[in-house]
Amino acid sequence: VIFTAEAKAREFALPIVGCGTYSVAVTAFDKAGNSVSETTTVVADVLEPPTVISFPDQVLLGEAVRITGRAEPNAPVRWFLRESLNDDEPAQSGTVLADEDGFWQLEYNEPLSAGTYAWRFSQRNALGAESAETDALIMRVENFVRFGTFTVPMSVFITVVVLGMASLLITLVIL
Repeated sequence: VIFTAEAKAREFALPIVGCGTYSVAVTAFDKAGNSVSETTTVVADVLEPPTVISFPDQVLLGEAVRITGRAEPNAPVRWFLRESLNDDEPAQSGTVLADEDGFWQLEYNEPLSAGTYAWRFSQRNALGAESAETDALIMRVENFVRFGTFTVPMSVFITVVVLGMASLLITLVIL
């Protein structure tokens, strides 16, 4: 592919032609017709979205969300959270940083109400290129809470009364 253009400035943007290795040859002419040429190799590559390694598809009310993945070493990984599957809804967002090996971890501790949530992720490399977002990862927040080793619906009230040192009375009221 050959592109010819007259550049009156010191910089010239090459058209994007896709990923691959390209040989770029530049010839500059002065007004007297003298020329100088230079050739270099350029690699055009797409920055892939980060990879998600662990993702909870279901959490209980009040539980923290922990998500891990891989990205470019030391890359900022941006996350987007929507309360529905509608991409038109505004997203909460934030950034975590991948370590020197490319591993990243997100600990989301904000309370989420019961419902369905969509998470997406992107990354930026050292040159400032931004990847596309990942496909939506769907997480359901269930209307249950943990009580010791039990998981109970929010509509169940649990009353614990200690009567003396040896007795324990537990009352469950199901609404």
